[in-house]
Amino acid sequence: GANMGLQATEPRPIRKLTVALRITLIVDLVFVVLCAIGYGLHALAASQLSPDDYVTPFYAFEGSGLADLVLMWSGLVLIPVGLVAGFLALKWSYRSTRNAHVFARGLENTPKWAIWWWFIPFACLFKPYAVISEVWRSAIEPDRWKGLKDPTLLRWWWGAHLAAGCGAMT
Repeated sequence: GANMGLQATEPRPIRKLTVALRITLIVDLVFVVLCAIGYGLHALAASQLSPDDYVTPFYAFEGSGLADLVLMWSGLVLIPVGLVAGFLALKWSYRSTRNAHVFARGLENTPKWAIWWWFIPFACLFKPYAVISEVWRSAIEPDRWKGLKDPTLLRWWWGAHLAAGCGAMT
């Protein structure tokens, strides 16, 4: 922005961004569930095959039409929705960290690093959590945030995020 590197003195609104991110994540979750249903339908259709049937990866067997359709459309929607959700999450992380710097002192992560940590191998496994932890704790107690423990919900969120990432790699 215009103040390139200067300490922000006014917080920027985050409510609309938070709502947009929540809606996008809900849409993403709906299509992930549809994708899972598509895989389930595919498995159900495949279970009807005889053990002697020769099947290639591109073989459309009887009963797989609905499964293929659900998988194709949910996959096509997941790509742009995932990109939008990722962009909004990074923007939210940047803005919330920037706002935290307005209210609290001694934060270890800058708004720019709130984004960059997501892209650095190995650091991406724990540093984004540290950023959100700082933001969360400094929002609760701006003057003594360092002494607060991370909320259990935050730990569950990060664990679910890591588990989803591991699941996506399989």
